[in-house]
Amino acid sequence: MNQKSTILIFALLLASLCFISSMPIKADAYTPHTEITIWSDADFATQGWPGNGTLGNPYVIEGLYIVGDSDDCIRVYNTNAYFIIRNCELVGYVYPHSIRLDNVTNAIVENNVIYINVDGIYVWYCDNITLRNNICRDSSNQIMSIYYCNNILIENNSVYGGEHQIPYHGMIVAFCNNASIYNNSIYNIQMYGLGLAGCHKSSVFSNRIYDCDVYGIYVYTGSYNNTIELNYLNNTSCNAKNINGETNVFQYNFWSNYTGVDINEDGIGDTPYNASGVVDLHPLMYWPWPTPEPEPEPDITPPEFIQSTEINLQDEEIIITWHPFDLNALSYEILLNGTLMDFGAWNGSDISTSMSIYDNGLYNYTLIVNDTSGNWASDEILLFVSSTTTTITEMTTITITETITETITITITETITITVTDFETITITETIIVDGETITITIIKTITSPADGTFQIVNFSIGCFSGIGVVIVLALAKRRKT
Repeated sequence: MNQKSTILIFALLLASLCFISSMPIKADAYTPHTEITIWSDADFATQGWPGNGTLGNPYVIEGLYIVGDSDDCIRVYNTNAYFIIRNCELVGYVYPHSIRLDNVTNAIVENNVIYINVDGIYVWYCDNITLRNNICRDSSNQIMSIYYCNNILIENNSVYGGEHQIPYHGMIVAFCNNASIYNNSIYNIQMYGLGLAGCHKSSVFSNRIYDCDVYGIYVYTGSYNNTIELNYLNNTSCNAKNINGETNVFQYNFWSNYTGVDINEDGIGDTPYNASGVVDLHPLMYWPWPTPEPEPEPDITPPEFIQSTEINLQDEEIIITWHPFDLNALSYEILLNGTLMDFGAWNGSDISTSMSIYDNGLYNYTLIVNDTSGNWASDEILLFVSSTTTTITEMTTITITETITETITITITETITITVTDFETITITETIIVDGETITITIIKTITSPADGTFQIVNFSIGCFSGIGVVIVLALAKRRKT
């Protein structure tokens, strides 16, 4: 008799998360990277970021593609060194922030594309910070949150709700001194575009704030001696609300609801704009620059997985094959247990990876595919590999290809329970009986699925390989789009 190994592989296609974005600014090529955490100045050098932390040679984090599926994409704490975060694409995904700066001095965040998060950029107790030329969109709460900061410059950013979700607030600047908010576009927001709370001696200059459902600008109690001038304001309900009256200066703004006249035709209204606590003595009759237009939304279709992911056995390998497709395919990344294991250019064709059938354990494979317009999609597969020993008298091969939704039968003598937190629990009781050329197999499965979807068996096969033994493959799939 020959001793053979029986290998049971359960492939759970847990989720396919498809998010949509457009990226008017994009680095020529992003390098996939896991989440980054800097706890002190020393971490910049320890982690190998170029630069030395001086004004003339700051540390630089650039050109990265990061999906925050286990933490914020980039977070920096307790630093005084000069550093720059630039030309990155950051997807918040599960965790709240794409970029978080906490107790940081001397930072520049520029030319990044940031989307799908709770708060896109979150800055807390920081000094000497510049946020410029970033595209921030599709946050669920606030796209930019700035608290307890001094000397912060926020310029030339595009802040808006897109195809995926409409933010509650666009930008909140709270308890800050000497903040300069200049030449930003803020639009398509549920509540207010820009909120000032507890701010002093700050300037809001030459911004375009429009298509916000409730307020364009909301100045809370506790904000004094701020100047709001030369802004374009065209919003649904109220262009601006000022709680503190004359202590904040509004001047030379364009108000879409201004009803005054300009008899001398100097471009400035002859009577003040006066509404919701705002008094602008010099309201503009027209906006002297081109009327703002939303950022273009080219190619809002993410890559599609056109058929079920395949789990196959060949020689002594388990081969995972994905079938993604996109007319503008760009690149792919494969993560194993959260760590990048492979990446490269993608031309829209199938993508495969493999592992040994002898590697017992639990493995999480995630494929992320990107297109040239910044759209992306992902498939996550959980592989459980378990080996036992059985005896067979003669080699045979059986192949079964079918879709099964409830119960199937197999054979073995063990009980396996797989629990995936926040997803599903699967209990499989097995028995394998080998009698000559006959293999009878029984599987009793219990699947507890979340409310938003259920599993479906999409791949099931049995094979015997010389020198290996009986190999059983069961693939369960659940695809979820957002």
